[in-house]
Amino acid sequence: MDAAQVAESIRQSGIRIRDIFDAEAMVAERVDQPLVNAGWGALLVLLFLAVTLASASGVMLFSYLDTRERQTEFALLRTLGSTGGQLRGIVWFNLFLIVFCGVVLGTWVGQLIGVSILPLMEVAEEGERVTPPMAFTINWPSLAVSYLVLAVVTAVTVVWLAWLSAKIQLQQVLRMGDAG
Repeated sequence: MDAAQVAESIRQSGIRIRDIFDAEAMVAERVDQPLVNAGWGALLVLLFLAVTLASASGVMLFSYLDTRERQTEFALLRTLGSTGGQLRGIVWFNLFLIVFCGVVLGTWVGQLIGVSILPLMEVAEEGERVTPPMAFTINWPSLAVSYLVLAVVTAVTVVWLAWLSAKIQLQQVLRMGDAG
């Protein structure tokens, strides 16, 4: 029995049919045009990676500028007896606090936005709910890749900031004061 015969028998029983979808034809269409269907997925992955790299570069830029602005404070702390390790600890704690809070808040807000927008996306063009209903899911491997990239960037930034803070020359920074 083909789809047209099934649809006709359903219509004879008094049920109205709006559209008929043939699963075999839909699968064949996807197989015939794999690049069209795969293109959107690849575009989303590229977009996801671009946002992740933009976030990572923002973390590095912020950390660099923050460390440069606070050189006078670090020089004063060194003259008051703080060790280089203690200064690096301050810089690293600041970086880890910002990255940790950013990741936690970003994940939480993203989940809230997804849950809030999903009911709006369940409504079709005719104003009816789609079947089956949409469910909010998290792609854990993609999220793990994003977290891994941010963790690697944070680790690289920590090493870079350790090198920068080791290069602070107390006398020069204290002579320049806030002008540098």
